[in-house]
Amino acid sequence: YICLLFFIQPIHPSEGYNAFVKHLPEYRNVHFYALNSFDYLIAKAYLGEERLRLYNVGWPQYDSRSWPGIGKNTQRVEDFEIVKRDREGFVIWNVEFPLERRDDRRFEELKKDFEWIATYKTIEIYRPRARINS
Repeated sequence: YICLLFFIQPIHPSEGYNAFVKHLPEYRNVHFYALNSFDYLIAKAYLGEERLRLYNVGWPQYDSRSWPGIGKNTQRVEDFEIVKRDREGFVIWNVEFPLERRDDRRFEELKKDFEWIATYKTIEIYRPRARINS
């Protein structure tokens, strides 16, 4: 069955994350928030668990730590105010698919509290405005 899935959905590396990790030295002393469990899994592979937090923007209270690959040690945040005020936290937003097909589309209305920093092909990086004004 697993082999059949590979034929149905071709696997390819993330161009956005590949471009982003080349710039990781520019992001010293910060950690990142993934906005859904799927993107967390991808970001974890590229960034490592120690630099990553999960804020499930579509359903913050949902605990996906039991998923294979996510793990019990995942640092989760359920309160958006924490993300907005985190001086060492940047948001990674994977914009590969059209907004209506993504479960993190709610960030589109919430990003007014953030400043866009950079785009790496399909990855956008934002920092909280609270960080700028503090």
